[in-house]
Amino acid sequence: MNKTIKRIAVLLVIALIAPIFLNFIPSINNLTSNEVSAAEIKAKLVTTKVTIGINSTPEYIYIENFNYNATYKYSSADKKIATVNDYGIINGVAKGKTTVTVSENNDGTIKKLGTISISVTATALSEKALNVGLNNEEYIRMNYVNCNAKYKYKSSNTKIAKVDQYGSVTGVSIGKTTISVTETYKGKTTKVGSITVNVVKAKLATKEQEVPVSDYTYSEVVIDYKNPKATYKYSSTNTNIVKVDKNSYIIGVKEGTTTISVSETYNKKTTKLGTLTVNVVGPSISLESKSIDIGINSSNYLTSIISIKYQNWEANYTCESADSSIVYANSEIDQWGVTSLKIQGVSLGMTQLTVYEEFNGVKRKIGNVNVTVKEFPVTSFEFSPYYFDDEAGVLTRTYYIGDDNYWDSLRYNLSIEPYNATTPITFTSSNENVITVDSNGYVTIVGKGTATITATCGKYTSKIQAIVKNGNSEW
Repeated sequence: MNKTIKRIAVLLVIALIAPIFLNFIPSINNLTSNEVSAAEIKAKLVTTKVTIGINSTPEYIYIENFNYNATYKYSSADKKIATVNDYGIINGVAKGKTTVTVSENNDGTIKKLGTISISVTATALSEKALNVGLNNEEYIRMNYVNCNAKYKYKSSNTKIAKVDQYGSVTGVSIGKTTISVTETYKGKTTKVGSITVNVVKAKLATKEQEVPVSDYTYSEVVIDYKNPKATYKYSSTNTNIVKVDKNSYIIGVKEGTTTISVSETYNKKTTKLGTLTVNVVGPSISLESKSIDIGINSSNYLTSIISIKYQNWEANYTCESADSSIVYANSEIDQWGVTSLKIQGVSLGMTQLTVYEEFNGVKRKIGNVNVTVKEFPVTSFEFSPYYFDDEAGVLTRTYYIGDDNYWDSLRYNLSIEPYNATTPITFTSSNENVITVDSNGYVTIVGKGTATITATCGKYTSKIQAIVKNGNSEW
């Protein structure tokens, strides 16, 4: 067996036993680190009642504060009804009731944790009635399915609805019929039950809908029990307000209210499904963004800190500050050439932003936002080990002469609390003949050697070792 096959075998074993161990993981979280041991916390039986089917999905016994230094014994009062294994996994054997007793052996001290009531029941239908559309499929759902049994489905009228060997029901014509389900297990066939199947016409899911003004929309006319073999037509009363494409997507042209008529054509017969009232609404400042806080000296994208309801993704959003000495708003072009509006906290205080939308050559005001500029002092600050190699306990990164490190800011490798901390960050290099770091954390390779890069934020400092070599990185 080669190494690859061995690894696959190990992974399969882990996958099989993982659910057993996961059952006990919650108890670990109940331990207070370095304060109490598992033996000092009393185990508690959480599972007290179980309903399970014959050979259906197993049930797990859950013990709170599971003691890994102890052993647990699970005992079924009637193994002909239900069995339980050494891991506390219950399996139904035959219809009836029994109990499972759970005890704990901790260094020779045996303690009964409790008794679990077990009810083993027969397979049952999940519902008494099922609606299905013409030429649509719906599955008959059942509880406590016996994995070792075979099931048979039969429709009393296949001209209304038919059903396959897997319990998938297809609507054939409008009407009502019943489907009976039987189970065969160990040579014995029993009736599970009957379900009423209603084959229904397609219909509008709602009579009213809101959409934003946009050239591109996420809204559509939703039809319940839509017939995949039929065609649908959508007609807007006022195309200056709402348009509907052939795929039923609604496009809000301008603010206002109009209606969409929907019809279905099937077997050369056209039927009106109904009328949908559509309210096209413009953007507005969401309630939670009427007043916001930002950090001093922080730079934020407008739409990342201000939530705009019914935002038009094709529109451009800008704002004006009532006091630019407190909050400064300015358009910036990023490294990809994309122009975005950024809001800068300049000084402590409060002012107001007026937000505008520009779309199809029209600029209009959509609302005001009160902005308070505050300080958010740093409480935790360090380089995250995730981004570096660990060389004998020292966080290390290797750079190569000739590599372009313009995109690699060390700011992105820091773990900072709170995330919006306003305490300034500085970077220094112990050897600028090897590597330099600017105020934004971007490095410049100077020459071969080793240097320590220190990041400072208030009273916190964190260091990494930078090694510069000849050649190129693997990337």
